[in-house]
Amino acid sequence: MGDGLRDDFNFVRDLISELTSRDNGFARELEGINDPAAIQNDFDLLRNWVEKLPEDLRQQALDKIDEVEADENFDPQRFQDLAEELLNGGPDDPDCDERRTPPWRFPDLFENPPASPLALDLTGQGLEIIDLDASNAYFDLDNNGFASHTAWLGGGNGFLALDVNGNGRIDDQSELFGAVSFDSADDHGFTKLALHDENGDGVIDAQDSVFGDLLIWRDFNGNGLTNEGELFTLDELGIVSISLDAQFVDTWEGANWISHTATFTMADGTVREIHDIWFDHSQMLTRYAWGQDFNFHPDIDFLPDLAGYGTLKDLRFAISEDDDLRLDLRALVLDAPELTALEIRDRFETFLHDWADVSDVDPASRGSHVDARKLAVLEALHGRPFLNWVGGESIGANAGRQLMQQYDLMLSAYLISFMTQQPFAQMMIGGDVEAARDNPWIGFSYLEYDVLRDRVSADAGDFVQTMVDDYFAPRIAESTKAVADMAVFVKAFGAGLSLWLYDDADGEAFSVALQSALQDAGINANGSLIFDAVMSGMRVATPEGESFTAISDSGQDLIFSNALDTTLAGGRGSDLYVYARGNGHDTIIEDRFEGSNDQLTFVDIASGEVTLVREGMDLRVLIPESAEGTGGAGSVLLKHQFASRWGYGVETIHFADGVSWTQADLRALIIEQDRANGETELVGFR
Repeated sequence: MGDGLRDDFNFVRDLISELTSRDNGFARELEGINDPAAIQNDFDLLRNWVEKLPEDLRQQALDKIDEVEADENFDPQRFQDLAEELLNGGPDDPDCDERRTPPWRFPDLFENPPASPLALDLTGQGLEIIDLDASNAYFDLDNNGFASHTAWLGGGNGFLALDVNGNGRIDDQSELFGAVSFDSADDHGFTKLALHDENGDGVIDAQDSVFGDLLIWRDFNGNGLTNEGELFTLDELGIVSISLDAQFVDTWEGANWISHTATFTMADGTVREIHDIWFDHSQMLTRYAWGQDFNFHPDIDFLPDLAGYGTLKDLRFAISEDDDLRLDLRALVLDAPELTALEIRDRFETFLHDWADVSDVDPASRGSHVDARKLAVLEALHGRPFLNWVGGESIGANAGRQLMQQYDLMLSAYLISFMTQQPFAQMMIGGDVEAARDNPWIGFSYLEYDVLRDRVSADAGDFVQTMVDDYFAPRIAESTKAVADMAVFVKAFGAGLSLWLYDDADGEAFSVALQSALQDAGINANGSLIFDAVMSGMRVATPEGESFTAISDSGQDLIFSNALDTTLAGGRGSDLYVYARGNGHDTIIEDRFEGSNDQLTFVDIASGEVTLVREGMDLRVLIPESAEGTGGAGSVLLKHQFASRWGYGVETIHFADGVSWTQADLRALIIEQDRANGETELVGFR
């Protein structure tokens, strides 16, 4: 991308930055205006876009556009040039070494079906093959509507081509002479060319009607697109015949296989070689061949965009073609502020399945070790089927486990890319700036998503500290349950944030950084206990009502007390009860054999503050006021706590000062307390 184009593109970014440097803290670039589709018709379309901005921004934006357009050194046509370049997959910029690649790439597990064209050595110096890593070419080698990143020919060589549709371009492999599989010895480009040998003499020459239509495509700039001055007739290059006597040579040029070689003859009698090359290429790194007549829906200016791979189109293309998908995306954007983090993850996963068109796949159709819908998403993203070494459709246990782990990683990455754009999209399509300020997910606006390169970026430390200072710490100060909410946040978003911000595929880095920052902010030790409980899979329950009994017949529950003198019963499974000063007088029932590791944690009460009172087989823990006259005194009655021999009661009590009491500790404390009170007859426990 030249300096002029770069300057103009930077203008758009500067404009956006200026528009968003407001007092409401909504500090991020507006994705819609960064989308080249929103600027491809120069300033008029840009003005139309700005008309949709909230009133407080509209005039400021229009004034800025007028100022730049009036600059006599500014060429609006460069906007169109840039838009076309970007919409074809990104700037061909030598200063930009980041080709779009996902952070979750798993290429070795998926087949890469071969594809080939016939290539002519026009110089007699041998083929110049540009290896995949050095190539800028994207071309549809398997005729599926997606151009794949591929190794390519240098401009000194040429492809044998036939412009079947007469549009002056070589659109895909169907207009070259090659094969898209190698299932038999006849699967190669010379077999396809031989179909035009009308007189059966083993040569394609002027005696065959196709000869005058054959073209040589010399891709001088190596971009995989047919540009002006790159197509030549055989006569123009002095080629008089092409032999069909192809020999199987089975040679390699780097990672590119040459299967067959024949010869072609020049007008001066010079004989040179024509080869069938099976290019090294990526069916995952693709660009949708959308065509010049494609109509983008206006909603793409505001709705989130996500990068597609394989046979999955970029989201802006998909929602422009599918109204139902677009409406589902709008609904998810608008509903997100009212959803929990895990609910958003579930809704987004459903949307992802619809985007990939796999929702109707039978989940059990690939065996019991994978969800076939999830595997179908991975196959779509890689543009090819899973390489199942054991044969058949069913996936084995080890492969299934690895595939589902990789699916979760991919889903987490896409979810974060969506969330970075959700706050802005909600403001724009909802039309309510005040509501946008109250969006609980506005913190994601501190992250930047670049769809052209599929990258989420931010300073990881700054983002974590911002989330702690502006979001988690104030809420935890108001309610201990906010620790559980934070854990749910990490459970839903932590893996994706770890991947994007820390390049950590194990998914732990963000969680570790967040908990460290919370400890620095003074969150007590029991916060980690609650956090770990949620991360381990405990279900969160908050009773509502004065005589509510939270009973779960199975599983592990994280149960928060309230200020309404509640009876709490976790039922089967190892449960964790959470009590804070001011929660009133609660009763906890853990009947026999209903979990082997039931726990009670006092999040803001030290062990030295409480008084233990034995009431038969029950234990009452008395909690004083934090200071005289402040209120907040209460108690917790642990039913059948001293019948632990039969499996009753909680196993451990935790306090804010880091002290923990086991059942044995509680019995010893009661006996010691009785002795200290002068009891001469001590009663033990059964």
